[in-house]
Amino acid sequence: MPDLVALDLDGGPAFVDTLVAVWERGDAVCVLDRRLPAPAAAELLGTLRPGAVIDASGERRLEGGLGVERGDALVVATSGSLGTRRAAVLTHEAVAASARATSAAAGVEPTRSSWLCCLPLAHIGGLSVVTRAVLTATPVTVLPAFDASVVEAFGRRKRGATGHLFHQPHHSFAASAAKVGHTSQRAINPLAQSGRNLLINLCPIMSGMLAVPCK
Repeated sequence: MPDLVALDLDGGPAFVDTLVAVWERGDAVCVLDRRLPAPAAAELLGTLRPGAVIDASGERRLEGGLGVERGDALVVATSGSLGTRRAAVLTHEAVAASARATSAAAGVEPTRSSWLCCLPLAHIGGLSVVTRAVLTATPVTVLPAFDASVVEAFGRRKRGATGHLFHQPHHSFAASAAKVGHTSQRAINPLAQSGRNLLINLCPIMSGMLAVPCK
């Protein structure tokens, strides 16, 4: 039976390489939220029940791992907003279908586009940026946390050759834009008013997710 392997790593190249290596050996991945205090982190481990953890010091086995089914790719913990946290399983087929559909809708060209992940990797929003890039062979930069100066530098490097698509809930968009200080209030207001996720096409925009060629 394949294992569920928990990744306790900061965002960066090592995170991406480790995820790919775990997949290649046939196991599934879950990501531990490194922002959690110790009691909450222990509770999360109890919910996910991985058979192993990989951190900066290497891999160690855990007792009581539940294992996963063949074809399972990711196990993601829910937020617990409705009560006890639960584990949601995503298969390789589902993850690949999502990667293809999202990339097609956003007009991603792997040889010209690049992903920037500055969202929490323990949540599907951040983790799917990484898996989407891996499965479509699109370059990706993964940050350990949101850093306005790094995101701005990424945008400036792409300026003149790329546009930037930003896809976040309206409240996090506004917060991120306020930190960066390069997005007009006119761009933020429709998000706050609609209460929906939107794609904004600005060139350049200090985004958190995708750089694609300008038309």
